[in-house]
Parts: sequence; C-alpha cells; structure tokens
Amino acid sequence: MRRLCICLVAVIVFASSCGNSDDGESLVIGAIPDQDPELLARNYGQLADYLSGELGVEVVFQPVTEYDAAVVQFRVGDLDLVWFGGLTGVQPRLQVDGAETIAQRDIDQRFTSVFIANTSAGIGPISDLGGLAGLAGH
Repeated sequence: MRRLCICLVAVIVFASSCGNSDDGESLVIGAIPDQDPELLARNYGQLADYLSGELGVEVVFQPVTEYDAAVVQFRVGDLDLVWFGGLTGVQPRLQVDGAETIAQRDIDQRFTSVFIANTSAGIGPISDLGGLAGLAGH
C-alpha cells in the first residue's frame, strides 16, 4: 500500500508506503484538528467506513490534537492519509520522500500570499516566483 496525505486547504499528497497495523493491511487516516473533535471523528469515521468497503482494506481514522502532530505522524508513518491545510500540506511533502499531491480543491489554486516588509529591509516588490529569492536572509 502507499501513504496518502490529503490537504483540506491545499492538496492531497501521495507517499511511498503505507500499512501501520501488524499485518500491514490497514490504512490509517487523519486530519488536521480544524473542527470540533466529535465532528471530525464522525465525518472521518464515515469516510473510513466508506473507504474500507471500496478498497477492501481496513481503514481507521486516527484523530490528532495539533496541526504539527499530524505532520509528524505522517512523516514517521503513523498516518497514511491525512487531510492537511495550506502550510501543513507543504511540510509533509518536503519531509517525506515520494510524497506527491493527488488532489486539491479548485479554490485553493487561486490563493495568494502577501509579504509585508519594512522599507528599511531593502526588499522591493516581487512580481514572480523568481523574485522570492530576494527574501533569502530576511
């Protein structure tokens, strides 16, 4: 099996391995704690049940209590598929070899970032991705 990382705000990431049960046949899913824990458990529990039926593999929802914990648990292999947010979606892709995006909401491709700097920093306007190199060291 392979590990997946799904990002609520940004992306779904697919990683290289999966299977955390002793028999290696289960898929453990998680999500950033961006909603009431009971709501997350109910919704992702239903998703786990659905995926179990569709995949023919035991799927278990493992709740996490902190955003960073979701990233760490994915990185160390305790979670195979995780719904992340924007920043937490980038972190596991940088930390897990073979992780790749497999889905993203359509609205997320239109998100933008704004950098605000004091004029004394000497950073001018950035008009493209190449200009981000000018932020190095600041």
